Amino acid sequence: MTLEVDQADLPMLINFSESFLTAFFLQEWLSRVTIYGLPWFRSMENLLDTFIVWVPGVLTVWFLQPIFADSSDFLKTIRIVRMLRLLRLVKVFRSVPMMQDLWQLVRGLLKSGGTLASAMVLIVFTLFVFGIAAVDLIARADYSDAEEDSKVAQSRFFGLWLAMLTLTRFMHGDDAQGIMDELTLQQPYIWIFLWTFAACASFVLLNLVTAIICNEAFETSKADEADLARQLKLQKEQEMREFKDMFVELDEDGSGQVTLDEFQNAFTIETVRNKLIVMGLSEDALLQLFTLLDTDGEGELSLDEFMGGMQSLSGLATAKDMVILTKGLERIDKQVSLLFQGSLSSGLPTREILQGQMTQVRVKIDDRFRKTEASLKDLTQQLQRINGIQVPAKKAKVKAKKKVVKMPKASIISSSSGE
Repeated sequence: MTLEVDQADLPMLINFSESFLTAFFLQEWLSRVTIYGLPWFRSMENLLDTFIVWVPGVLTVWFLQPIFADSSDFLKTIRIVRMLRLLRLVKVFRSVPMMQDLWQLVRGLLKSGGTLASAMVLIVFTLFVFGIAAVDLIARADYSDAEEDSKVAQSRFFGLWLAMLTLTRFMHGDDAQGIMDELTLQQPYIWIFLWTFAACASFVLLNLVTAIICNEAFETSKADEADLARQLKLQKEQEMREFKDMFVELDEDGSGQVTLDEFQNAFTIETVRNKLIVMGLSEDALLQLFTLLDTDGEGELSLDEFMGGMQSLSGLATAKDMVILTKGLERIDKQVSLLFQGSLSSGLPTREILQGQMTQVRVKIDDRFRKTEASLKDLTQQLQRINGIQVPAKKAKVKAKKKVVKMPKASIISSSSGE
């Protein structure tokens, strides 16, 4: 009695499960259409998904199945098409590191679909051509006095369709040697034709298809590298936008320059503090960080200095960075060694050599500041002519005079060395 009840409830349970899955798929489809709108239908994948949801799903389960109950076998075949929606699960493999190999295999299979279809057409054409030749050479030959096994082997080539099916055994090596042995008893040279077909179909055609599929796999791998590079580029762009937002928040006066006082207030801003903590920076290291970012030594950070320095600090030190640092230290060491070697070889005291070097450096810096001041004066005059605004002359020198590092004079070096 219990068995009969269970068997009676089973179809009802199956129908309920099918209706539930159909409703679930329909709700998912409606959600996607609502969110993405009409542009969502531009993809062939989405059009296929729409067909699967409505034809094998809604139309078959909720309309055709109740009406045509006698055609349940045909409707079951239609409902099987819904299994194609499982291909969407394959996309999940892309985000799971452990499934990357499986994703590569599945995607390679999907990518080779067109190649396999073309290969099948070429194989059928090859079988067709050699099948016609086999019917003419084997089926029409005189086997009246042949043994029974040879006649059976000949009968496998009676008709184009049978000849093509038999040639597939020679293509794959499926017990084809026995057929050829029986045929050669009556036709000694027929092996030339059969081995020619095997060489063209098996050794050339199938291996060529394999090579094309392998080449597509390599192309797919290159596409993966391009996608990875694109993702890294987008990640870098997002990171640069975050650094730019940090700079704007640190620049309290909106001058386009972040001073040391403004930079030391970084941990009072929540978004900036969270980003610095994620990068492994503490509040005690702000002064040292500011010194590292201030590459020109002006005591202020420009947007380019801040973004470039923060981008370098956000990543790990690579082998390239270490090589650049090592080579830079080697160049500095060589320059210092040459400096002292020159002072010793010339017989001049080291103090005089350093004094001459410092004097040259100071002259170059003074010349650079004079050129900068002249350029700022010209720029100010042009702005005054354009805007008609008389800008005080002293403001034109603010940038040039800000944080000027005074170089020690030669007399100071002389007195310190004398002591």
